[in-house]
Amino acid sequence: IYLYFLQDKIGTWDNPVISRAERNNPQINWKSSWKNWNCSRGITPQLKYFGWCLTQDMVHVPARNHRKGVSKECKRMVYDEDLNEMLLCGKHGDLTHTMADCLSTRDKFLNLKGIMESLLGKVISTEEIIFLSFRHADKKKVKVAVWTAISSLNFIFKKPDASCDDMLRVLKEELYYHELLERGFVRKRYISDLLEILENWEI
Repeated sequence: IYLYFLQDKIGTWDNPVISRAERNNPQINWKSSWKNWNCSRGITPQLKYFGWCLTQDMVHVPARNHRKGVSKECKRMVYDEDLNEMLLCGKHGDLTHTMADCLSTRDKFLNLKGIMESLLGKVISTEEIIFLSFRHADKKKVKVAVWTAISSLNFIFKKPDASCDDMLRVLKEELYYHELLERGFVRKRYISDLLEILENWEI
């Protein structure tokens, strides 16, 4: 009886109940999203958990705060060019806004998007980056792209006031660390390709 009623919550192995993120984002290729997350070798357990939170829209952004009376508006400080002062953002703080659209993070995300497109050699959407659903024929290159996306989005989320230069510096330091120790989450030439893009990247 318990298993019968449990099917309404989790489904069966051949007919699972889709998650809230899948239901709210039908345009995402969820097979690619899960496949990419599963190949996220070379990152810490904390970053891998953050990657899972991205794919399931479980990052603790203001829109995810369901306590009574708590605002779901973005509380980050952004620069208003017209008034020449810092103001509270105040927009609906969902995952896309927090990572890509907020004025405090927009420049960093646009640079990440450009780096990802240079690495994969194709145009990719904001949603494909946030939900890790991008694709490429070269699976090793996908692994590097997954590492880049998760590491950068974690930096953007944790340090909204940091600059693009800070984000690129952290990425390069981590890549040099991987290259120096030959830790091998991908072949060395793929790390070198990404490093070359980062070294020549103009903000």
